Amino acid sequence: MRRLFLGLLTFIFLMSLAQADIITPGSAPTDVRNVIVNINDYPEYVFLSKGGIPSMCPLHLIGSDGVIHSDYKFCGSSVYAVKKSEFNQSLIIPREEFYKNDNWNESNFQDYNTQVENYLNASNLTIVISRIRSNYELPLSSAIGGIVNSYEIDLNKNLTKPSSTRLQWNILLYVYILVALIAILVIIHIIRRRNK
Repeated sequence: MRRLFLGLLTFIFLMSLAQADIITPGSAPTDVRNVIVNINDYPEYVFLSKGGIPSMCPLHLIGSDGVIHSDYKFCGSSVYAVKKSEFNQSLIIPREEFYKNDNWNESNFQDYNTQVENYLNASNLTIVISRIRSNYELPLSSAIGGIVNSYEIDLNKNLTKPSSTRLQWNILLYVYILVALIAILVIIHIIRRRNK
């Protein structure tokens, strides 16, 4: 019985040391949308995004809308420019297939990841944006509902910060405040009428 108790106590202690994706109490994750605004200025190039965690941040093709997809909040993605003539379409695996593929095992995943890394490290690719932040934690009381980071790229520069940031306001919070103010005014009005 004593061994069981010590074993359980050790297990609880070790579990408390485990790190996880936790959100700070009193805050909430905020939607962040990262967009390349001048992607159509480079019709002879294809743009790819890739994060730092291979199993959670696959290689993505950025479409003509310029939206940079990020699958996981800690990806810290980078955007690469490659000439269309040198683009390897076979490395792009659709998001749904990447996560739901029953054929993935450690060996073929490692092979795929090695191919992607070798391709990204080739000299014909240019990093145009690095360390893209795709997650912010804001207080629960924040009126910000989302953030849109816009990047105006230049093939000769590696951006580490957005060219501009636009905040999207959480209208629902203002509705709650307005309803609360109206309720307070109604209560004050009723109290004044009763006191007369």
